[in-house]
Amino acid sequence: MVILSRVWNFKWLIAAATIGAVALAFALFRSDEPQVWTGKTVLTIGTAPTKSYLIQEMGSALSLIKAPRDVIAEISDPRFRNRIIAQTSFQPVTAAFSRGMAASSLRAVSINERDVAVEVSAASDADVQAVLRELAAEIEKEHKQIVTQRLELVLAELEDLKSRIVLIEKSFDSIGRAPGSADDKSQPRPLVNPNAFASIQTWSDLKDRVRRGSNLIKFSEPTVFRADADSYSRAPRSIGVLRTSILAGLAMLAAMIVLTIVVSSRPRGE
Repeated sequence: MVILSRVWNFKWLIAAATIGAVALAFALFRSDEPQVWTGKTVLTIGTAPTKSYLIQEMGSALSLIKAPRDVIAEISDPRFRNRIIAQTSFQPVTAAFSRGMAASSLRAVSINERDVAVEVSAASDADVQAVLRELAAEIEKEHKQIVTQRLELVLAELEDLKSRIVLIEKSFDSIGRAPGSADDKSQPRPLVNPNAFASIQTWSDLKDRVRRGSNLIKFSEPTVFRADADSYSRAPRSIGVLRTSILAGLAMLAAMIVLTIVVSSRPRGE
């Protein structure tokens, strides 16, 4: 009864604190709008001729341009991440908030041996798209340079192989038509040159190398980063409800502290 009487004495203070907390929560709830957008997309790593195969024709002919762990490490590198954020054109209204949020939320995880999931958050849908576009342009450019360098080596070798094939075929003309040619309708002449058999074998080997080199170019694939707006999912994530709950709780806590101080400060004899 003593506690109830003390509480009753301060009923107006308790009511005012409760009304203030409810009003604060209601005001924040009314202004609650999605403030954070998150975009999730997929990066598919391309393939290119391997260095070992280009040098010695050993091992696998094609491999990934970069291993998924290397792509993830690059995206996670603060220097790379800051460069992407600095190059991104954010909306003026949300730029300050989006820069910090995108820099802290940009991450990548491996899905399988070729696909990497990329996720980023920002203050608006447009800012999310801008970050992913800039990231896609940077990674695709880097991977394209790697593929181009390796394919240039393949093209240079193909030109050399084809020129050597032409020289061998010209040597065949001195003793007859090139073996296997479409217009060779006459009976083959006896090969009087003792080096002719070796030349035929060399010619066949060069043809095989040209075929393999052409396949390297044919089956090489570029890296694909799905950065078009309609190619990946984006969704708003509200932080207003959490903010409202925290502030309302703080208001109630402050009211209780004030009430406790007032009650404790009154003389016991009252």
